Amino acid sequence: MYDRESLYRYLYSKCDQNNVIAIKQGEIAKEWGMSYQRLSGIMKEFVDLGMVEKIRHKWVCLYDPDKIPWDRFRALRKEYMAAQRDA
Repeated sequence: MYDRESLYRYLYSKCDQNNVIAIKQGEIAKEWGMSYQRLSGIMKEFVDLGMVEKIRHKWVCLYDPDKIPWDRFRALRKEYMAAQRDA
């Protein structure tokens, strides 16, 4: 499993001044040693959890990772994953 906090911090570090991720998903996947499809699934999680927004063909990080309560994020993600399994 890929650490979501580390990945989000990485994505945020690749943002421009408008918080648009300035690196392609294929490059991110390759750098993290995962498939493009796996990264797409994680990005969907981030969108569903309100951390990232997709505007046309651009991904925008909505929050500074230093301001995210990561313990609360892990609890919300656990609920999210349970809901996904039940759907």
